[in-house]
Amino acid sequence: MVRKKGRDRDNISTILNKQISRRTALSTAGKIAVTAVITGVIAGAGGYLAGSAAAPPKTITETIRETVTETVTKTVTTTPAKPTIRFEGATVNVACMAGGPEGPHSSVLYYFKDEWEKLTGAKLNVIEIPFAELHEKVITDCVTGAGVYDVAKICATSLGDLVIGGYVECLDDYMKDPRFPKWDPNEVPEPVKRCVTWGGKWYGIPNDCDGIYLYYRRDLWENPDYQKEFKDKYGYDLPDPPKTWDEVRDCAEFFNGWDWNGDGEPEYGLCQSLKVNAQAWFKYLAVAACYSVLPGPVVDKYHNVFHFDPETMEPLINTPGPVKGLEILIELSKYGPEAMLGWDIGPSWDFFVTKGKAALTWDWGDVPRMAQDPERSVIKGKLKAAPLPGSYEVWDREHNEWKKFDKPIRCGNILGCDWFYVILKHSKNKEAAYHLCAWLSAPEQLFKTVTVIWGSGVDPGWRCHFPPELSDGWGTGNLKEWVTVGGYDENDAKSFLRAVYEQYYKSDTFLEYLKIPGATELMDSLDVHINEALTGKRTAKEALDLCAKDWERIIEERGKEQMKEWYQESIGYGLPIKISPE
Repeated sequence: MVRKKGRDRDNISTILNKQISRRTALSTAGKIAVTAVITGVIAGAGGYLAGSAAAPPKTITETIRETVTETVTKTVTTTPAKPTIRFEGATVNVACMAGGPEGPHSSVLYYFKDEWEKLTGAKLNVIEIPFAELHEKVITDCVTGAGVYDVAKICATSLGDLVIGGYVECLDDYMKDPRFPKWDPNEVPEPVKRCVTWGGKWYGIPNDCDGIYLYYRRDLWENPDYQKEFKDKYGYDLPDPPKTWDEVRDCAEFFNGWDWNGDGEPEYGLCQSLKVNAQAWFKYLAVAACYSVLPGPVVDKYHNVFHFDPETMEPLINTPGPVKGLEILIELSKYGPEAMLGWDIGPSWDFFVTKGKAALTWDWGDVPRMAQDPERSVIKGKLKAAPLPGSYEVWDREHNEWKKFDKPIRCGNILGCDWFYVILKHSKNKEAAYHLCAWLSAPEQLFKTVTVIWGSGVDPGWRCHFPPELSDGWGTGNLKEWVTVGGYDENDAKSFLRAVYEQYYKSDTFLEYLKIPGATELMDSLDVHINEALTGKRTAKEALDLCAKDWERIIEERGKEQMKEWYQESIGYGLPIKISPE
Protein backbone atom coordinates (compact mmCIF):
# COMPACT_ATOMS: atom_id res chain seq x y z
CA MET A 1 0.00 0.00 0.00
CA VAL A 2 1.29 3.46 -0.87
CA ARG A 3 1.65 5.65 2.22
CA LYS A 4 2.20 9.37 2.91
CA LYS A 5 -0.01 10.15 -0.05
CA GLY A 6 0.03 13.91 0.24
CA ARG A 7 3.80 14.25 0.60
CA ASP A 8 4.38 11.67 -2.13
CA ARG A 9 2.15 13.57 -4.51
CA ASP A 10 3.98 16.83 -3.84
CA ASN A 11 7.33 15.12 -4.40
CA ILE A 12 6.30 13.45 -7.61
CA SER A 13 4.66 16.58 -8.99
CA THR A 14 7.93 18.47 -8.52
CA ILE A 15 9.87 15.73 -10.25
CA LEU A 16 7.44 15.47 -13.15
CA ASN A 17 7.43 19.17 -13.87
CA LYS A 18 10.94 18.77 -15.28
CA GLN A 19 11.11 18.84 -19.04
CA ILE A 20 11.36 15.35 -20.59
CA SER A 21 14.12 15.46 -23.16
CA ARG A 22 13.82 13.79 -26.52
CA ARG A 23 16.98 11.86 -25.77
CA THR A 24 15.53 10.41 -22.57
CA ALA A 25 12.26 9.50 -24.25
CA LEU A 26 14.05 7.63 -26.99
CA SER A 27 16.29 5.79 -24.56
CA THR A 28 13.33 4.31 -22.71
CA ALA A 29 11.13 3.33 -25.60
CA GLY A 30 12.94 3.26 -28.90
CA LYS A 31 11.37 -0.10 -29.54
CA ILE A 32 7.86 1.25 -29.88
CA ALA A 33 8.84 4.37 -31.79
CA VAL A 34 10.55 2.27 -34.42
CA THR A 35 7.83 -0.38 -34.34
CA ALA A 36 5.35 2.28 -35.40
CA VAL A 37 7.39 2.90 -38.55
CA ILE A 38 8.09 -0.75 -39.24
CA THR A 39 4.48 -1.81 -38.77
CA GLY A 40 3.24 0.81 -41.18
CA VAL A 41 5.71 -0.54 -43.69
CA ILE A 42 4.53 -4.12 -43.19
CA ALA A 43 0.98 -2.99 -43.83
CA GLY A 44 1.94 -1.88 -47.33
CA ALA A 45 3.93 1.33 -47.24
CA GLY A 46 7.17 -0.18 -48.57
CA GLY A 47 10.27 -2.01 -47.36
CA TYR A 48 11.19 -2.32 -43.70
CA LEU A 49 13.60 0.58 -43.89
CA ALA A 50 11.22 3.05 -45.50
CA GLY A 51 10.86 5.00 -42.24
CA SER A 52 12.17 8.19 -43.80
CA ALA A 53 9.42 8.08 -46.42
CA ALA A 54 6.63 7.35 -43.97
CA ALA A 55 4.35 10.16 -42.89
CA PRO A 56 5.20 11.40 -39.39
CA PRO A 57 2.72 10.50 -36.65
CA LYS A 58 0.26 13.21 -35.73
CA THR A 59 -2.12 13.79 -32.88
CA ILE A 60 -5.78 13.26 -33.69
CA THR A 61 -8.84 13.62 -31.54
CA GLU A 62 -11.45 11.70 -33.51
CA THR A 63 -11.42 8.02 -34.37
CA ILE A 64 -11.35 6.69 -37.90
CA ARG A 65 -12.83 3.24 -38.50
CA GLU A 66 -10.86 1.06 -40.82
CA THR A 67 -10.94 -2.73 -41.05
CA VAL A 68 -7.71 -4.68 -41.46
CA THR A 69 -8.68 -6.47 -44.66
CA GLU A 70 -11.90 -7.77 -46.09
CA THR A 71 -10.58 -11.32 -46.05
CA VAL A 72 -9.69 -11.22 -42.35
CA THR A 73 -13.02 -9.66 -41.46
CA LYS A 74 -14.86 -12.53 -43.12
CA THR A 75 -12.61 -15.14 -41.56
CA VAL A 76 -13.11 -14.08 -37.95
CA THR A 77 -16.47 -14.29 -36.25
CA THR A 78 -17.37 -12.52 -33.05
CA THR A 79 -19.86 -13.68 -30.47
CA PRO A 80 -19.36 -11.37 -27.52
CA ALA A 81 -21.14 -11.96 -24.26
CA LYS A 82 -23.86 -9.40 -23.62
CA PRO A 83 -23.02 -7.03 -20.80
CA THR A 84 -25.26 -6.58 -17.82
CA ILE A 85 -24.85 -2.82 -18.02
CA ARG A 86 -24.72 -0.26 -20.83
CA PHE A 87 -23.27 3.21 -20.91
CA GLU A 88 -25.61 5.15 -23.18
CA GLY A 89 -24.20 8.54 -24.11
CA ALA A 90 -20.88 8.11 -22.31
CA THR A 91 -17.60 8.89 -24.09
CA VAL A 92 -14.34 7.19 -23.19
CA ASN A 93 -11.26 9.14 -24.27
CA VAL A 94 -8.22 6.89 -24.63
CA ALA A 95 -4.70 8.31 -24.87
CA CYS A 96 -2.40 6.02 -26.81
CA MET A 97 0.74 6.13 -28.90
CA ALA A 98 0.15 7.62 -32.34
CA GLY A 99 0.16 5.06 -35.13
CA GLY A 100 -3.17 5.34 -36.90
CA PRO A 101 -5.54 2.49 -37.76
CA GLU A 102 -2.63 0.19 -38.60
CA GLY A 103 -0.08 1.27 -35.99
CA PRO A 104 0.97 -0.52 -32.82
CA HIS A 105 -1.59 -0.32 -30.00
CA SER A 106 -3.72 2.35 -31.68
CA SER A 107 -4.77 -0.22 -34.30
CA VAL A 108 -6.37 -2.36 -31.59
CA LEU A 109 -8.66 0.48 -30.54
CA TYR A 110 -9.68 1.24 -34.11
CA TYR A 111 -10.28 -2.40 -34.95
CA PHE A 112 -12.66 -3.02 -32.03
CA LYS A 113 -14.22 0.45 -31.85
CA ASP A 114 -17.51 -0.18 -33.65
CA GLU A 115 -18.08 -3.52 -31.96
CA TRP A 116 -17.59 -2.12 -28.46
CA GLU A 117 -19.73 0.95 -29.15
CA LYS A 118 -22.58 -1.24 -30.37
CA LEU A 119 -22.19 -3.51 -27.37
CA THR A 120 -22.29 -0.74 -24.76
CA GLY A 121 -23.97 2.32 -26.25
CA ALA A 122 -20.90 4.38 -25.40
CA LYS A 123 -18.47 6.18 -27.69
CA LEU A 124 -14.77 5.39 -27.92
CA ASN A 125 -12.60 8.38 -28.77
CA VAL A 126 -9.00 7.55 -29.67
CA ILE A 127 -6.56 10.36 -28.91
CA GLU A 128 -3.25 9.60 -30.57
CA ILE A 129 -0.09 11.15 -29.15
CA PRO A 130 3.43 10.83 -30.60
CA PHE A 131 5.43 8.44 -28.50
CA ALA A 132 8.01 10.96 -27.29
CA GLU A 133 5.16 13.10 -25.88
CA LEU A 134 2.88 10.39 -24.48
CA HIS A 135 4.22 10.13 -20.93
CA GLU A 136 4.54 13.89 -20.53
CA LYS A 137 1.04 14.64 -21.86
CA VAL A 138 -0.65 12.05 -19.66
CA ILE A 139 1.24 13.28 -16.59
CA THR A 140 0.45 16.90 -17.43
CA ASP A 141 -3.23 16.07 -17.79
CA CYS A 142 -3.14 14.46 -14.34
CA VAL A 143 -1.12 17.15 -12.58
CA THR A 144 -3.18 20.01 -13.98
CA GLY A 145 -6.51 18.21 -13.53
CA ALA A 146 -7.49 19.02 -17.10
CA GLY A 147 -9.27 15.68 -17.40
CA VAL A 148 -8.80 15.22 -21.14
CA TYR A 149 -8.23 11.45 -20.92
CA ASP A 150 -10.21 8.71 -19.20
CA VAL A 151 -7.81 5.90 -20.09
CA ALA A 152 -4.14 5.83 -21.02
CA LYS A 153 -2.31 2.94 -22.60
CA ILE A 154 1.11 3.37 -21.07
CA CYS A 155 4.60 1.93 -21.05
CA ALA A 156 5.38 0.26 -17.71
CA THR A 157 8.08 2.84 -16.93
CA SER A 158 5.27 5.37 -16.42
CA LEU A 159 3.42 3.47 -13.70
CA GLY A 160 5.46 4.67 -10.73
CA ASP A 161 4.91 8.31 -11.54
CA LEU A 162 1.16 7.73 -11.87
CA VAL A 163 0.66 5.56 -8.79
CA ILE A 164 2.84 7.64 -6.47
CA GLY A 165 1.11 10.78 -7.68
CA GLY A 166 -2.28 9.26 -6.90
CA TYR A 167 -3.41 9.70 -10.50
CA VAL A 168 -4.69 6.21 -11.37
CA GLU A 169 -7.49 4.02 -10.08
CA CYS A 170 -6.83 0.88 -8.07
CA LEU A 171 -8.71 -1.84 -9.97
CA ASP A 172 -9.17 -4.51 -7.31
CA ASP A 173 -12.89 -3.77 -6.78
CA TYR A 174 -13.60 -3.47 -10.51
CA MET A 175 -12.04 -6.89 -11.08
CA LYS A 176 -14.45 -8.47 -8.59
CA ASP A 177 -17.56 -6.80 -10.02
CA PRO A 178 -19.63 -9.38 -12.01
CA ARG A 179 -21.06 -6.69 -14.29
CA PHE A 180 -17.79 -6.31 -16.19
CA PRO A 181 -16.10 -8.51 -18.80
CA LYS A 182 -13.83 -11.09 -17.23
CA TRP A 183 -10.13 -11.48 -17.77
CA ASP A 184 -8.40 -13.92 -15.46
CA PRO A 185 -5.34 -12.56 -13.61
CA ASN A 186 -4.19 -16.17 -13.17
CA GLU A 187 -3.79 -16.37 -16.95
CA VAL A 188 -1.33 -13.45 -17.02
CA PRO A 189 2.40 -14.23 -16.81
CA GLU A 190 3.78 -13.48 -13.35
CA PRO A 191 6.36 -10.95 -14.64
CA VAL A 192 3.57 -9.01 -16.36
CA LYS A 193 1.53 -9.07 -13.16
CA ARG A 194 4.46 -7.41 -11.43
CA CYS A 195 4.48 -4.77 -14.18
CA VAL A 196 0.87 -3.70 -13.62
CA THR A 197 0.66 -4.04 -9.83
CA TRP A 198 2.09 -1.89 -7.09
CA GLY A 199 2.26 -2.81 -3.43
CA GLY A 200 0.16 -5.90 -4.12
CA LYS A 201 -2.69 -3.95 -5.75
CA TRP A 202 -3.73 -3.90 -9.40
CA TYR A 203 -3.44 -0.55 -11.18
CA GLY A 204 -3.20 -1.69 -14.80
CA ILE A 205 -5.26 -3.92 -17.05
CA PRO A 206 -2.57 -6.04 -18.75
CA ASN A 207 -2.59 -6.48 -22.50
CA ASP A 208 0.89 -6.76 -24.01
CA CYS A 209 3.48 -9.39 -23.00
CA ASP A 210 6.80 -8.01 -24.15
CA GLY A 211 9.84 -10.22 -23.95
CA ILE A 212 13.09 -10.77 -25.81
CA TYR A 213 13.70 -14.19 -27.36
CA LEU A 214 16.53 -15.88 -29.20
CA TYR A 215 15.93 -16.32 -32.96
CA TYR A 216 18.03 -18.40 -35.32
CA ARG A 217 17.84 -20.05 -38.76
CA ARG A 218 16.31 -23.52 -39.05
CA ASP A 219 17.95 -24.10 -42.45
CA LEU A 220 21.41 -23.46 -41.00
CA TRP A 221 21.01 -25.43 -37.79
CA GLU A 222 19.53 -28.47 -39.55
CA ASN A 223 22.20 -28.63 -42.27
CA PRO A 224 24.15 -31.88 -41.64
CA ASP A 225 27.38 -30.49 -43.14
CA TYR A 226 27.29 -27.50 -40.80
CA GLN A 227 26.49 -29.75 -37.87
CA LYS A 228 29.58 -31.85 -38.58
CA GLU A 229 31.84 -28.86 -39.11
CA PHE A 230 30.65 -27.26 -35.87
CA LYS A 231 31.28 -30.42 -33.84
CA ASP A 232 34.71 -30.87 -35.38
CA LYS A 233 35.64 -27.31 -34.41
CA TYR A 234 34.07 -26.96 -30.95
CA GLY A 235 33.90 -30.55 -29.74
CA TYR A 236 30.15 -30.65 -29.09
CA ASP A 237 26.98 -30.79 -31.18
CA LEU A 238 25.61 -27.62 -32.75
CA PRO A 239 23.25 -26.62 -29.92
CA ASP A 240 19.59 -26.51 -30.95
CA PRO A 241 18.72 -24.28 -29.24
CA PRO A 242 21.76 -22.60 -27.68
CA LYS A 243 21.14 -22.80 -23.93
CA THR A 244 23.90 -20.49 -22.66
CA TRP A 245 25.45 -17.28 -23.92
CA ASP A 246 28.73 -19.15 -24.32
CA GLU A 247 26.97 -21.43 -26.82
CA VAL A 248 25.50 -18.37 -28.55
CA ARG A 249 29.02 -16.98 -28.87
CA ASP A 250 30.31 -20.22 -30.42
CA CYS A 251 27.40 -20.32 -32.88
CA ALA A 252 27.89 -16.67 -33.83
CA GLU A 253 31.60 -17.22 -34.34
CA PHE A 254 31.01 -20.34 -36.44
CA PHE A 255 28.55 -18.68 -38.84
CA ASN A 256 30.46 -15.40 -39.07
CA GLY A 257 32.51 -14.33 -42.08
CA TRP A 258 31.59 -16.81 -44.83
CA ASP A 259 28.94 -17.16 -47.53
CA TRP A 260 26.35 -19.54 -46.11
CA ASN A 261 23.36 -18.12 -48.00
CA GLY A 262 24.88 -18.26 -51.50
CA ASP A 263 24.72 -14.55 -52.32
CA GLY A 264 28.44 -14.31 -53.09
CA GLU A 265 29.19 -12.25 -49.97
CA PRO A 266 30.24 -13.24 -46.46
CA GLU A 267 27.45 -13.37 -43.91
CA TYR A 268 27.48 -12.64 -40.18
CA GLY A 269 27.01 -14.69 -37.06
CA LEU A 270 24.50 -12.27 -35.54
CA CYS A 271 22.91 -8.85 -35.80
CA GLN A 272 21.75 -6.52 -33.08
CA SER A 273 20.59 -2.94 -32.47
CA LEU A 274 23.23 -1.34 -30.26
CA LYS A 275 22.76 2.35 -30.89
CA VAL A 276 22.86 4.71 -27.93
CA ASN A 277 19.46 6.37 -27.31
CA ALA A 278 17.79 3.37 -28.88
CA GLN A 279 18.09 -0.29 -28.00
CA ALA A 280 21.44 -1.21 -26.48
CA TRP A 281 20.38 -1.19 -22.83
CA PHE A 282 17.41 -3.50 -23.47
CA LYS A 283 19.65 -5.94 -25.33
CA TYR A 284 22.28 -5.68 -22.60
CA LEU A 285 19.77 -6.54 -19.86
CA ALA A 286 18.70 -9.59 -21.85
CA VAL A 287 22.25 -10.92 -21.57
CA ALA A 288 23.18 -9.72 -18.08
CA ALA A 289 20.11 -10.92 -16.18
CA CYS A 290 21.04 -14.61 -16.10
CA TYR A 291 24.39 -13.81 -14.44
CA SER A 292 22.87 -11.40 -11.93
CA VAL A 293 19.41 -12.49 -10.70
CA LEU A 294 19.79 -15.26 -8.14
CA PRO A 295 16.65 -17.43 -7.93
CA GLY A 296 14.86 -17.89 -4.62
CA PRO A 297 11.36 -18.47 -3.24
CA VAL A 298 10.68 -14.80 -2.47
CA VAL A 299 11.89 -11.34 -3.46
CA ASP A 300 14.40 -10.43 -0.76
CA LYS A 301 17.73 -8.69 -0.27
CA TYR A 302 19.70 -11.25 -2.28
CA HIS A 303 17.21 -13.06 -4.48
CA ASN A 304 15.20 -12.08 -7.54
CA VAL A 305 16.57 -8.52 -7.69
CA PHE A 306 18.76 -6.83 -10.28
CA HIS A 307 18.89 -3.03 -10.08
CA PHE A 308 19.24 -2.12 -6.38
CA ASP A 309 19.73 -3.67 -2.99
CA PRO A 310 16.12 -3.31 -1.78
CA GLU A 311 17.22 -2.66 1.83
CA THR A 312 19.88 -0.02 1.17
CA MET A 313 19.19 1.24 -2.39
CA GLU A 314 22.83 0.58 -3.25
CA PRO A 315 23.10 0.22 -7.04
CA LEU A 316 23.93 -3.31 -8.13
CA ILE A 317 24.72 -2.44 -11.73
CA ASN A 318 28.51 -2.60 -11.21
CA THR A 319 28.58 -5.91 -9.31
CA PRO A 320 30.21 -8.93 -10.99
CA GLY A 321 27.01 -10.30 -12.58
CA PRO A 322 26.06 -7.20 -14.58
CA VAL A 323 29.73 -6.59 -15.43
CA LYS A 324 30.08 -10.10 -16.86
CA GLY A 325 26.91 -9.55 -18.89
CA LEU A 326 28.41 -6.44 -20.49
CA GLU A 327 31.67 -8.25 -21.18
CA ILE A 328 29.72 -11.01 -22.96
CA LEU A 329 27.79 -8.43 -25.00
CA ILE A 330 31.05 -6.76 -26.08
CA GLU A 331 32.40 -10.13 -27.19
CA LEU A 332 29.22 -11.02 -29.06
CA SER A 333 29.28 -7.70 -30.91
CA LYS A 334 32.43 -8.83 -32.73
CA TYR A 335 30.41 -11.34 -34.77
CA GLY A 336 28.09 -8.82 -36.39
CA PRO A 337 28.64 -5.89 -38.74
CA GLU A 338 30.44 -2.94 -37.18
CA ALA A 339 27.54 -0.74 -38.23
CA MET A 340 25.41 -2.37 -35.51
CA LEU A 341 26.73 0.18 -33.03
CA GLY A 342 24.70 2.77 -34.94
CA TRP A 343 21.60 0.63 -35.54
CA ASP A 344 18.18 1.02 -34.04
CA ILE A 345 15.89 -2.01 -34.36
CA GLY A 346 14.74 -1.15 -37.90
CA PRO A 347 18.08 -1.92 -39.59
CA SER A 348 18.60 -4.94 -37.36
CA TRP A 349 15.20 -6.42 -38.24
CA ASP A 350 15.86 -5.72 -41.92
CA PHE A 351 19.26 -7.42 -41.75
CA PHE A 352 17.82 -10.58 -40.20
CA VAL A 353 14.34 -10.80 -41.77
CA THR A 354 14.59 -9.15 -45.19
CA LYS A 355 18.21 -9.58 -46.19
CA GLY A 356 18.82 -12.85 -44.37
CA LYS A 357 22.41 -11.86 -43.61
CA ALA A 358 22.66 -12.98 -39.97
CA ALA A 359 22.45 -16.45 -38.44
CA LEU A 360 20.88 -15.36 -35.16
CA THR A 361 19.60 -12.44 -33.10
CA TRP A 362 17.76 -11.83 -29.84
CA ASP A 363 14.79 -9.52 -30.05
CA TRP A 364 11.13 -8.92 -29.24
CA GLY A 365 8.11 -10.93 -30.34
CA ASP A 366 7.76 -8.69 -33.41
CA VAL A 367 10.31 -10.73 -35.36
CA PRO A 368 8.16 -13.87 -35.94
CA ARG A 369 5.26 -11.74 -37.18
CA MET A 370 7.45 -9.86 -39.65
CA ALA A 371 9.01 -13.12 -40.78
CA GLN A 372 5.64 -14.30 -42.10
CA ASP A 373 5.37 -11.65 -44.83
CA PRO A 374 6.49 -13.49 -47.99
CA GLU A 375 6.98 -10.25 -49.92
CA ARG A 376 9.52 -8.87 -47.49
CA SER A 377 10.83 -11.85 -45.55
CA VAL A 378 13.34 -14.43 -46.75
CA ILE A 379 13.04 -16.50 -43.58
CA LYS A 380 9.39 -17.58 -43.48
CA GLY A 381 9.43 -21.27 -42.66
CA LYS A 382 13.09 -21.02 -41.63
CA LEU A 383 12.67 -19.37 -38.24
CA LYS A 384 13.44 -21.00 -34.93
CA ALA A 385 12.84 -19.35 -31.57
CA ALA A 386 13.97 -20.19 -28.05
CA PRO A 387 13.87 -18.67 -24.58
CA LEU A 388 16.79 -16.43 -23.75
CA PRO A 389 19.90 -18.44 -22.87
CA GLY A 390 20.99 -18.90 -19.26
CA SER A 391 24.14 -19.41 -17.22
CA TYR A 392 25.63 -22.20 -15.10
CA GLU A 393 26.75 -19.58 -12.58
CA VAL A 394 25.04 -16.58 -10.98
CA TRP A 395 26.68 -13.98 -8.76
CA ASP A 396 25.75 -14.54 -5.12
CA ARG A 397 26.05 -11.21 -3.28
CA GLU A 398 25.32 -12.74 0.10
CA HIS A 399 28.42 -14.95 -0.06
CA ASN A 400 30.41 -12.78 -2.48
CA GLU A 401 31.03 -15.62 -4.92
CA TRP A 402 29.74 -17.24 -8.09
CA LYS A 403 27.11 -19.83 -7.26
CA LYS A 404 27.34 -22.89 -9.50
CA PHE A 405 24.34 -24.81 -10.86
CA ASP A 406 24.02 -28.14 -12.64
CA LYS A 407 21.81 -26.60 -15.34
CA PRO A 408 21.69 -23.19 -17.02
CA ILE A 409 19.69 -20.74 -14.91
CA ARG A 410 17.25 -18.86 -17.12
CA CYS A 411 15.85 -15.44 -16.27
CA GLY A 412 12.50 -14.71 -17.91
CA ASN A 413 12.78 -11.17 -19.16
CA ILE A 414 10.01 -8.60 -19.34
CA LEU A 415 11.97 -6.32 -21.61
CA GLY A 416 10.09 -3.67 -23.50
CA CYS A 417 7.19 -1.43 -22.53
CA ASP A 418 4.67 -4.18 -21.70
CA TRP A 419 1.91 -1.77 -22.66
CA PHE A 420 -1.24 -1.79 -20.54
CA TYR A 421 -4.31 0.31 -19.74
CA VAL A 422 -4.80 2.50 -16.68
CA ILE A 423 -7.97 4.33 -15.60
CA LEU A 424 -7.20 7.91 -14.64
CA LYS A 425 -8.60 9.22 -11.35
CA HIS A 426 -10.17 12.27 -12.91
CA SER A 427 -12.23 10.26 -15.42
CA LYS A 428 -15.95 11.04 -15.35
CA ASN A 429 -16.78 7.67 -16.94
CA LYS A 430 -14.71 5.23 -14.92
CA GLU A 431 -17.08 2.28 -15.24
CA ALA A 432 -17.32 2.60 -19.01
CA ALA A 433 -13.56 3.05 -19.15
CA TYR A 434 -12.92 -0.11 -17.16
CA HIS A 435 -15.44 -2.05 -19.23
CA LEU A 436 -13.58 -1.11 -22.41
CA CYS A 437 -10.18 -2.12 -21.05
CA ALA A 438 -11.41 -5.35 -19.51
CA TRP A 439 -13.25 -6.28 -22.70
CA LEU A 440 -10.13 -5.67 -24.80
CA SER A 441 -8.18 -8.00 -22.51
CA ALA A 442 -10.82 -10.75 -22.44
CA PRO A 443 -9.68 -13.94 -24.23
CA GLU A 444 -11.59 -13.58 -27.51
CA GLN A 445 -10.46 -10.04 -28.22
CA LEU A 446 -6.95 -10.69 -26.98
CA PHE A 447 -6.47 -13.71 -29.25
CA LYS A 448 -7.52 -11.67 -32.27
CA THR A 449 -5.24 -8.84 -31.19
CA VAL A 450 -2.10 -10.97 -31.64
CA THR A 451 -3.22 -13.00 -34.67
CA VAL A 452 -5.58 -10.92 -36.81
CA ILE A 453 -4.38 -7.35 -36.30
CA TRP A 454 -1.11 -7.03 -38.17
CA GLY A 455 1.22 -4.75 -36.30
CA SER A 456 -0.95 -4.56 -33.16
CA GLY A 457 2.19 -4.11 -31.06
CA VAL A 458 0.77 -6.66 -28.62
CA ASP A 459 2.86 -9.79 -28.10
CA PRO A 460 1.46 -13.14 -26.89
CA GLY A 461 1.82 -14.49 -23.38
CA TRP A 462 -1.67 -15.15 -22.01
CA ARG A 463 -3.23 -18.60 -21.67
CA CYS A 464 -5.55 -17.96 -24.63
CA HIS A 465 -2.54 -17.58 -26.94
CA PHE A 466 -1.02 -21.01 -26.36
CA PRO A 467 -2.27 -24.22 -27.98
CA PRO A 468 -2.44 -27.00 -25.34
CA GLU A 469 0.17 -29.07 -27.18
CA LEU A 470 2.72 -26.25 -26.86
CA SER A 471 2.04 -25.38 -23.22
CA ASP A 472 1.98 -28.66 -21.31
CA GLY A 473 -1.79 -28.86 -21.76
CA TRP A 474 -2.43 -25.49 -20.07
CA GLY A 475 -3.24 -23.23 -23.02
CA THR A 476 -6.64 -22.74 -24.62
CA GLY A 477 -5.46 -21.41 -28.00
CA ASN A 478 -5.65 -23.13 -31.38
CA LEU A 479 -2.55 -23.65 -33.51
CA LYS A 480 -4.65 -23.95 -36.67
CA GLU A 481 -5.94 -20.41 -36.17
CA TRP A 482 -2.39 -19.09 -35.91
CA VAL A 483 -1.84 -20.59 -39.37
CA THR A 484 -5.17 -19.97 -41.11
CA VAL A 485 -6.08 -16.64 -39.49
CA GLY A 486 -2.69 -15.29 -38.52
CA GLY A 487 -0.88 -16.42 -41.68
CA TYR A 488 1.95 -18.14 -39.80
CA ASP A 489 4.07 -20.96 -41.14
CA GLU A 490 3.15 -23.81 -38.80
CA ASN A 491 6.71 -24.62 -37.77
CA ASP A 492 7.51 -20.96 -37.16
CA ALA A 493 4.41 -20.63 -34.98
CA LYS A 494 5.16 -23.77 -33.01
CA SER A 495 8.72 -22.74 -32.29
CA PHE A 496 7.80 -19.19 -31.32
CA LEU A 497 4.85 -20.03 -29.06
CA ARG A 498 6.80 -22.74 -27.26
CA ALA A 499 9.63 -20.25 -26.69
CA VAL A 500 7.24 -17.68 -25.23
CA TYR A 501 5.64 -20.27 -22.96
CA GLU A 502 8.96 -21.57 -21.68
CA GLN A 503 10.37 -18.10 -21.07
CA TYR A 504 7.37 -16.80 -19.16
CA TYR A 505 6.23 -19.93 -17.37
CA LYS A 506 9.25 -22.23 -17.01
CA SER A 507 12.16 -19.89 -16.24
CA ASP A 508 13.96 -20.05 -12.90
CA THR A 509 13.38 -16.38 -12.07
CA PHE A 510 12.61 -13.16 -13.92
CA LEU A 511 14.02 -9.70 -14.33
CA GLU A 512 12.21 -7.04 -12.32
CA TYR A 513 10.77 -4.11 -14.26
CA LEU A 514 12.24 -0.79 -13.18
CA LYS A 515 9.21 1.47 -12.90
CA ILE A 516 9.99 3.69 -9.91
CA PRO A 517 9.97 7.46 -10.29
CA GLY A 518 13.19 8.41 -12.05
CA ALA A 519 13.32 5.13 -14.01
CA THR A 520 13.72 7.00 -17.27
CA GLU A 521 16.77 8.88 -16.05
CA LEU A 522 18.30 5.73 -14.56
CA MET A 523 17.98 3.83 -17.81
CA ASP A 524 19.29 6.76 -19.82
CA SER A 525 22.47 6.69 -17.76
CA LEU A 526 22.84 2.95 -18.30
CA ASP A 527 22.36 3.41 -22.03
CA VAL A 528 25.13 6.01 -22.28
CA HIS A 529 27.65 3.98 -20.28
CA ILE A 530 26.92 0.75 -22.16
CA ASN A 531 27.78 2.61 -25.34
CA GLU A 532 31.10 3.71 -23.84
CA ALA A 533 31.99 0.06 -23.28
CA LEU A 534 30.74 -1.15 -26.65
CA THR A 535 32.76 1.51 -28.49
CA GLY A 536 35.93 0.71 -26.54
CA LYS A 537 36.14 3.99 -24.65
CA ARG A 538 35.99 2.22 -21.30
CA THR A 539 36.10 -1.30 -19.96
CA ALA A 540 32.85 -2.91 -18.89
CA LYS A 541 33.70 -2.39 -15.21
CA GLU A 542 34.74 1.23 -15.70
CA ALA A 543 31.55 2.02 -17.59
CA LEU A 544 29.26 0.40 -15.02
CA ASP A 545 31.14 2.01 -12.11
CA LEU A 546 30.27 5.38 -13.63
CA CYS A 547 26.69 4.26 -14.13
CA ALA A 548 26.49 3.26 -10.45
CA LYS A 549 27.65 6.74 -9.44
CA ASP A 550 24.92 8.27 -11.61
CA TRP A 551 22.35 6.02 -10.02
CA GLU A 552 23.50 6.96 -6.52
CA ARG A 553 23.10 10.63 -7.38
CA ILE A 554 19.63 10.13 -8.90
CA ILE A 555 18.45 8.22 -5.83
CA GLU A 556 19.89 10.81 -3.42
CA GLU A 557 18.22 13.66 -5.31
CA ARG A 558 14.82 12.05 -4.84
CA GLY A 559 15.40 10.93 -1.26
CA LYS A 560 16.91 7.53 -0.56
CA GLU A 561 14.40 6.42 2.08
CA GLN A 562 11.42 7.39 -0.05
CA MET A 563 12.91 5.74 -3.12
CA LYS A 564 13.58 2.58 -1.11
CA GLU A 565 9.94 2.41 -0.11
CA TRP A 566 8.82 2.91 -3.70
CA TYR A 567 11.31 0.37 -5.00
CA GLN A 568 10.18 -2.30 -2.54
CA GLU A 569 6.54 -1.68 -3.40
CA SER A 570 7.23 -1.77 -7.13
CA ILE A 571 9.12 -5.10 -7.12
CA GLY A 572 6.90 -6.94 -4.65
CA TYR A 573 9.56 -7.08 -1.95
CA GLY A 574 8.87 -9.96 0.44
CA LEU A 575 6.35 -11.59 -1.89
CA PRO A 576 6.76 -15.13 -3.22
CA ILE A 577 7.91 -15.76 -6.77
CA LYS A 578 5.43 -17.68 -8.87
CA ILE A 579 6.56 -18.85 -12.28
CA SER A 580 4.46 -21.86 -13.34
CA PRO A 581 0.87 -21.21 -14.47
CA GLU A 582 -1.93 -22.03 -12.06
